[in-house]
Amino acid sequence: MPSIKPGTGHFEVVLYTYRTAGGVGFYANTVGPTVPVGVDAVLDLQNLVQMHTAQHPPAHVGAGAGSSASPGQDMCVGTTICAGHLTIRDLWSAYGTPATNTGSGQRVAIIGEGSLTQPVADLRQFEKEYALARVPVRTVLVDDLQDDTSNEFEWALDGEAATGMAPGVDQIDYYFGESLTGGSTAAAFAAYANDPSAPLQADASFGAPCESEVAVLGWLAAQAPIFMQIAAEGRTQFAAGGDTGGSGGACAVVNGNGLLNTVVPQVEWPASSPWVVAVGGTALHTNGGDSPRRVLEFAWEYTGGGTSLYNARPAWQPRPSTLPPRERRAAACPMLLRFPRASEMSKTEWRASTGVRACPPRCGWACGPGSRRRRAE
Repeated sequence: MPSIKPGTGHFEVVLYTYRTAGGVGFYANTVGPTVPVGVDAVLDLQNLVQMHTAQHPPAHVGAGAGSSASPGQDMCVGTTICAGHLTIRDLWSAYGTPATNTGSGQRVAIIGEGSLTQPVADLRQFEKEYALARVPVRTVLVDDLQDDTSNEFEWALDGEAATGMAPGVDQIDYYFGESLTGGSTAAAFAAYANDPSAPLQADASFGAPCESEVAVLGWLAAQAPIFMQIAAEGRTQFAAGGDTGGSGGACAVVNGNGLLNTVVPQVEWPASSPWVVAVGGTALHTNGGDSPRRVLEFAWEYTGGGTSLYNARPAWQPRPSTLPPRERRAAACPMLLRFPRASEMSKTEWRASTGVRACPPRCGWACGPGSRRRRAE
């Protein structure tokens, strides 16, 4: 039987607590709220539908496998093209990163939720392993409850991927809510948008794979103006396009993780917003060795992307013939390493980060307004 969630009753709505057949507890309303004229959405009347980070937990790569002393890609076809794990120094070499392009003078923002205790500890261990400078961190907490640890690997990955590619950044600013619900993430995005001293680029390595679902829940109406404000301020919000190909995730009959057509092709939110830079993934192959060079890189065939059901085609987007008659926003835009796996530190162990969610923090280094400013200088 459902029970009443304490502290409810606003907007003439009552929230009840439930449990799914699989044992997952959640709260939800049974009738719609009563709101004044001009209110577009009331968020977080349920917490069953949330945004998500990686589709699968990271794989343990073994002691020392991801350390700075580990070799580059060592699964080779002949002597010309190799696959395998990559360290951050392998990425510097493969992409020919200029020694002077370290992010100096810039800061990076990371949007997320929950506890930062373990992610910051992992960042310090990562810096120690690679003899990197200790990057200061600043936290902007938009909710009182910050105890969730279910996505701590993602937040560790974000910090390490961003500072690993740009080790000279001045600071990481974490804008964190208490969960990945529509309301909590909206508050975190708004905190970034309304911070006059916020960094020029921000990463959101999460998304809601069912765009139609979050539209009904009011997330699009509530969050779209925030992303518009971020763009108007000259900042760039990056978001992951997802790991389930063009066939959706939560909307799917089954989750084929991009390998299977899962019936409902939808793009992720907020990557589908015309005011957000949607980031997809690539497959990178090198020539192996201690200083690997890129020899082959192509768009990962199962990266998230497609055409939005709700957002119109922005003026800057070309008009490919594949768009439907009612032109819509197409995502994703830039692509960066998704596969093979790059090694990151998590809970004092090296783990293999894979999936498109590893791409936005790296893309901030390569594509953000801070990188354009550095090139201009």
